[in-house]
Amino acid sequence: MKRCIALICILMVMISALAGCESVKDERNGIIHLRWVTYGSAVPDDIGKIIEAANNYSREKLGIVVDLEIQPTEMINLIMASGEYYDMIYTCEWLNSYDTAAAKGLYYDITDLIKTETPKLYEIIGEYWDAAKVNDRIYGVPTLKDMGTEMMYRLNSDYFEGTKGMTIPEFMNFEDIEPYLEAYKKDYPYKYPLAVTKGGIPGFINFLDRIVGVVCSIPYKSETPKVVPIWECEELIERFRLLHKWYNLGYIHPDASALESSGVEKDTPVRFGVAWRGYSGYSNLADWGFNVKTSIYDGPYISRATEQGAMLAICAGCDEKHAKAALRYIELLNTDRKFRDIFAYGIEGEHFNYLENGTVLRTKEGVDRYQVALYPFG
Repeated sequence: MKRCIALICILMVMISALAGCESVKDERNGIIHLRWVTYGSAVPDDIGKIIEAANNYSREKLGIVVDLEIQPTEMINLIMASGEYYDMIYTCEWLNSYDTAAAKGLYYDITDLIKTETPKLYEIIGEYWDAAKVNDRIYGVPTLKDMGTEMMYRLNSDYFEGTKGMTIPEFMNFEDIEPYLEAYKKDYPYKYPLAVTKGGIPGFINFLDRIVGVVCSIPYKSETPKVVPIWECEELIERFRLLHKWYNLGYIHPDASALESSGVEKDTPVRFGVAWRGYSGYSNLADWGFNVKTSIYDGPYISRATEQGAMLAICAGCDEKHAKAALRYIELLNTDRKFRDIFAYGIEGEHFNYLENGTVLRTKEGVDRYQVALYPFG
């Protein structure tokens, strides 16, 4: 009897949830409204202005507007776990795992719709649709961004090249950073020259092609690649040995495994990075208080994981009308620069201006009131 009552309660909750999903899928005055959940650690001050400008544009072009939500990791995970309704959501390899959610049937199968409803989008994404295939079906739209990544050290060039007279090469091996760490530790014995936190080292195993999470890998540099558990990859284990050595030498903070990124001292002279050569975000003097040079120790690598660096997926609970609307909206993001730049930079003339060569220059208003990472916005 108790089991029957429990089953009835579960059914009632499911019916209620489904009813809630339907109530969200609304149309007002012939305009389709979509709930778009994307990733961000902070919401910029002028986000309301940007959403209004984007909605004015998409309303005229498509008859579609969005209720945009910028959510942190925890909220996106909660939305997915609770079965809460959305129309479009941010997903990738490293947050709200695309492969996992698609395999569970949580995303809408767009395999056929992208060809009939948004052929231009299908053409633009091209070969990168392979990164979105799960059991040969497509459940998400990859964002065309930096599909390959380089792993690098970010060094205080004022200290290493200016004070110490050392040279920071464009490329080095992972272990070649040791003389720089040693030099700094001799000058500042009570400081820790290598920034490592509980989040780990970004891109640390990108030289391995992960097959199932980080359980199995194919070492890229093997002449005859084979699937192996990561603990059988000697190159990776040697890196772990080096980190242990550097930890014992006092190059890494003793509380690194519990240290938040905000706990890293601003003058820490060696940090890790994942980007590409020339990336300006690692060399901004105002951000660090010293000049930074990068030295690449791995890459560039491209894999299913890097190709899934940012994606948009549609809720499996969408009806076909809203799924088509979401695809048309994503197509506009991928094909209309003016529309895309609203989300990327804000309102032209207020937050940014185009230069004669077509590049973008942010205004002070844009710098102060609307700065977002570009990849979560399609």
